Amino acid sequence: MGNEENVVQFIAEQFPKMGGWCDPQKGLEIAKLVLKSKPQRIAEVGVFEGKSTLALAYACKLNGSGIVYAIDSWKKEDCIDDELMANQEWWAKLDFDGHYEAFVRHCVRSEIVRHIQFCRMSSWDASRFVPDIDIVHIDANHAEWPSTSDVVNWLPKLKVGGYLIMDDVNWDSTQTAIRFIEKRCKFESRFDLKESSFSIYQKTK
Repeated sequence: MGNEENVVQFIAEQFPKMGGWCDPQKGLEIAKLVLKSKPQRIAEVGVFEGKSTLALAYACKLNGSGIVYAIDSWKKEDCIDDELMANQEWWAKLDFDGHYEAFVRHCVRSEIVRHIQFCRMSSWDASRFVPDIDIVHIDANHAEWPSTSDVVNWLPKLKVGGYLIMDDVNWDSTQTAIRFIEKRCKFESRFDLKESSFSIYQKTK
């Protein structure tokens, strides 16, 4: 069985057990990017229960090297920052500790813990200590200010030639962040799926 087939099987086994909004096809596409580019350091900004995190880490496992910095505060205040009232009310009802504990269980069960660096902290705090990275996946709060802040914090950490994956590129609130991305990156591809629309960019300067 080839590596891509292994990823498809892994996703089919793991994703149904997990909460979150990462389509299986998205998991496959971002894992393929890891298999192709063989990054040593990946920043996952916004984890929840870790579907995309596990896909990235499993691809690192297949490559034989690579670490995913799983960055999420799992705190209500970070999820509702700058959000619409309806979204604030939805996030406020969640058991954030429970979702974090579920993420840890998923990592242990799927045997990819050695490829995960758990970073339960804000995106801003993590960006101050994580070394330069080869791939960054921005999938945290999609409101205008937080999503733009994530790009401003993480784009300088991304090596030239590295890849930025931006989630929910079809939202009005992410367009400011995307304009920042396009100043230093070239567009590679876009995927419009059931759970989200995301684009892949490569940093050029």
